[in-house]
Amino acid sequence: MKWLATAVAIGVGVVMLADFFYKHPLLDILGTAFREWTIVLTAFALLLGVFNLLLVHFLRVARRNEPNAGYSLLVLITTVVVMSIGFWF
Repeated sequence: MKWLATAVAIGVGVVMLADFFYKHPLLDILGTAFREWTIVLTAFALLLGVFNLLLVHFLRVARRNEPNAGYSLLVLITTVVVMSIGFWF
């Protein structure tokens, strides 16, 4: 099943390259659709990753007997600071 994901990635990459180098109405439509899907999927993956990071490190800090819980607290504080700066600007 790994070949299917690879084939889709290669196919989308070829279409995007063709859209960049050639002017064709079908390629323009496909290129625009792929760019929009890329934005949506990237935003979803980012939210999922940040949620997982916060959950894992919050649970480590909450257990208190976890080794290196201080580093997890540092990760949580840094994440909140960076997200605050990102939302501010």
